[in-house]
Amino acid sequence: MRTRLRRLQPLLVCVLALGLVLLVGGVMESLHAQAPTIVRYWLWLDDPTEPMFDQLVKEFNAIHPTIRVEIAA
Repeated sequence: MRTRLRRLQPLLVCVLALGLVLLVGGVMESLHAQAPTIVRYWLWLDDPTEPMFDQLVKEFNAIHPTIRVEIAA
């Protein structure tokens, strides 16, 4: 029985090491949150004081948490 365990020991160590690497990699991936993409919308010919633009941007930003729209006049 002991000789069988000694033969399987390197394999068990490799499997445990691989599992540890995959576990740590998954945890690090989830901790490294991606910052939202910022889109700057330039109002060129449109009236920047029009409240419709602010309302549309608020609605879009609420629906799409990974994208943030900013209005630039």
